[in-house]
Amino acid sequence: MFTLIADIPRQMPEPSKQPVIVRQSADNKQNPDRYQYVSHNDIVSYPMQTLAFTLKKTIGMLLMPFALLWLILLAVWWTLPRNTTAKTVLGFVLAGFFLASYPPVGDRLLAALESRYPPLRTLPSSYRYIVVLGSGHHDTPSLPATSRLQPEAMMRLSEAIRLYVQHPEKITLVFTGYAGKNNTKSHAETMREAAVSLGVPPDHILTLPSPKDTAEEAAAVKKLLGDAPFVLVTSAFHMPRAKMWFDSYALAALPAPAAFHASNENDFTTLLDTRTLQHTTWFVHELLGILWLRFIRHIAYGAQTSGNAS
Repeated sequence: MFTLIADIPRQMPEPSKQPVIVRQSADNKQNPDRYQYVSHNDIVSYPMQTLAFTLKKTIGMLLMPFALLWLILLAVWWTLPRNTTAKTVLGFVLAGFFLASYPPVGDRLLAALESRYPPLRTLPSSYRYIVVLGSGHHDTPSLPATSRLQPEAMMRLSEAIRLYVQHPEKITLVFTGYAGKNNTKSHAETMREAAVSLGVPPDHILTLPSPKDTAEEAAAVKKLLGDAPFVLVTSAFHMPRAKMWFDSYALAALPAPAAFHASNENDFTTLLDTRTLQHTTWFVHELLGILWLRFIRHIAYGAQTSGNAS
């Protein structure tokens, strides 16, 4: 007698509460319809299943490039002599990367930005424009436009179309963004192609292919729409900084954040997570952008005050 995991039989048994595997004996090997179903716990106990699953996930996590590099640097740190500058600096670097990639830290940092503005469930009937800020794409002619967009851009587009279909007869979508360093087609045009492929009529779309950053997007939208109110769509973590820029141009922007990434779960077991490291990177990038905007405002206010005084 021998036991193996067989192909799916032609007639499956009634589902049960316990997981099952298939056992095939040597004497019925020639008849694929004859299978005996036994409980998985008859073969492997539940504690063993849990241990095997945990080991698989842990080993897989430690063999990922980022975790492997961190462990190598940890080994280097361990071999360095005590009370040396190199050991101290490397220790701070390792601790920083560990915290930045730890979900309870990275997710909470990003959530501080994403929680500033709630999702826009329903599009007010008085609005005529939805402005979608640029993200990223690549030029690959063999791919459809939706596959050339980066995930962040696709989530922004999805949110814009979700709002658009609530009043499609009177809404115009406005896409922004330049081509980038290595592309020939602008991001705004790629977003337009993707929207058209998803059913949005071309005459319901405007593009602003020149802006390179959020500040230029705000200036271009001001020139295009003037004082007309509009819905502003961008990633949830980017919305606070974007809203500050659009407010500085006295634009009537109604926030409609998309792409919420921070998790509400208290995941204390995942370590050296690259997804969380990306969250921390986004937070630092946005924080620096907000500080820069406040610095520019302070300089502009100081210059205006000095001019008025003179």
